[in-house]
Amino acid sequence: MEQNTDAGAPVAPVVDSVKQNSGNGLKIATAIACIVAACGIGFGVYGMFFNKIDNKVANNTDTNTAIDTNSDTKKEIPSKSSIAEVLDDKYGVKEFNNSGCGGNTVTSLFGHEEFGDRFKLGFIIKKYFFNTQEMQYNDCDGLCEYKTISYDEINEKNHLYFGNSNDLKKEDYDDLNVLGIGEAKYIEEADSFRVKYLGGLGCGYSPAGFYVDIASVEAGEDGFIALASVFHLDATEATSFGERLSNCDSSAYNCPDLDMESLKTENSIYEFKFIEEDGEYKLTGVTKK
Repeated sequence: MEQNTDAGAPVAPVVDSVKQNSGNGLKIATAIACIVAACGIGFGVYGMFFNKIDNKVANNTDTNTAIDTNSDTKKEIPSKSSIAEVLDDKYGVKEFNNSGCGGNTVTSLFGHEEFGDRFKLGFIIKKYFFNTQEMQYNDCDGLCEYKTISYDEINEKNHLYFGNSNDLKKEDYDDLNVLGIGEAKYIEEADSFRVKYLGGLGCGYSPAGFYVDIASVEAGEDGFIALASVFHLDATEATSFGERLSNCDSSAYNCPDLDMESLKTENSIYEFKFIEEDGEYKLTGVTKK
């Protein structure tokens, strides 16, 4: 697996089962506790939220014997745990991802980004060609730096992560939507991208994040499809007794009680499409259902 440095249509009964499994109370409450503890709310919110969750959900058990029934060869498809491991190790989609300092690149797909060349280029540059310790930021009056990276070098990584049949378009990408990276201009005579790295950016914790749970893995037309339940918690506007949490003491003793109604939550189903190629699982699509 690569080291992570820092995201056919299912039938209705499958989606219904995902929704049933998406409310795993203990795991979601643990994720919430991680967020609110880090932003100074304290672990008291754990029990407060846990009591509001319906715990009567079916166990999401893993299997290692899923079979592609649409194939004459009846090939075995990956288990949920193996796909979760691939998403973690290779793409940085952990069981819980926070949104601090720009968040994780792949989780930017959850409601904000399209799975296209713009996303793929940003992912590759962030993972392989962005070492802040090497940045000098001597351009733009000390607020940016430009680096030239060959197209072949970037496209080789693109094939590793997103499939050999996909070549990045040789064009300009004005906004890669990645913290610290502005744009990538294609230079035809050099067959390279000129990437603009942004300096002078602060980095702070954001009390928001995603809990990602692989609910099922099914055979697809060219590979397999993993359905994921994605629970989004946003406490950036949360209050305690009418007071913004940012006004509370960091020890949380001044704001021991959280107004649960001020938390913003959303539960969604996402479809991750994979192919198996060169002995690797490669992500070929992410779609919100």
